[in-house]
Amino acid sequence: VDASGNAELTWKLRGDRALPAWTCPLRKAAKSKSEADVTLGTGDTISRRYSYSCTSEDAEAAATELAATRKGCTVAMKRWTRNGLRVEEWRLPGGVRLIEVSRAGADTAADLDAFRRKIAAPLLAAGTVPIVNSKTELGSNCKIGSG
Repeated sequence: VDASGNAELTWKLRGDRALPAWTCPLRKAAKSKSEADVTLGTGDTISRRYSYSCTSEDAEAAATELAATRKGCTVAMKRWTRNGLRVEEWRLPGGVRLIEVSRAGADTAADLDAFRRKIAAPLLAAGTVPIVNSKTELGSNCKIGSG
C-alpha cells in the first residue's frame, strides 16, 4: 500500500520453460503479461526464466482469494524508469539491499550484447556484484542477513 492508500497485488509464475497457455488466477486482474527474463550472472553465465504475471489493484480481495498469509517480515521496492531503463531498489529482511537494472528488449544476441556493453559492463566496473539467488527466494526468507 502506498502513501495515498493505493495497493496492488501481482501474481507471478516463473519457470525454466515457456507455457503453451496460462490463465491468471486473480478475478479482478487489471493487466497480464508473459515474458522471458534473461539474467546475467557472474562471468559469462546467462540464465533464462519465463514468467507470467497479472496484477490486481484490489489487493485485499486478491489476498483473500489466494488465502495469503503474512510472513512476519517486509519487502519494500521502489522503481524508477527513464529512457526505457528500469531501476528497482529492493529492501529485504535483515537490512539486505538489492538493485535491479533492466530494460525491455528482444531475446536476441544483439540486444543481449547491447545490454552487456551499455548497462552491465559499467555497473560491474563500478564494483556491483551479481546475486546468485532470485529476489523471490531472498525476500521469502525472513531470517536473511541475521545471525
